[in-house]
Amino acid sequence: MIGEYYCNYLLMTGYVCGRTCRRPERCFEHWKAKPASPVRLQDKANADDLIQMKIDELLLELLVNKTEEAGEQG
Repeated sequence: MIGEYYCNYLLMTGYVCGRTCRRPERCFEHWKAKPASPVRLQDKANADDLIQMKIDELLLELLVNKTEEAGEQG
């Protein structure tokens, strides 16, 4: 009977705890913890996200400039 359930607590790293436990309400360490929201982890932009956003912004600006130049020539 020991280890009948698995802890489904979402860690700050984004992974599930996964420990075996005897009660359905998570493991001995997380049974009182408030449930975490995966959305909260996705809301924080990291450096890669910021770089990609800047690249997208510059590419869009370049596309607009090319379109304007083509309109002036034609």
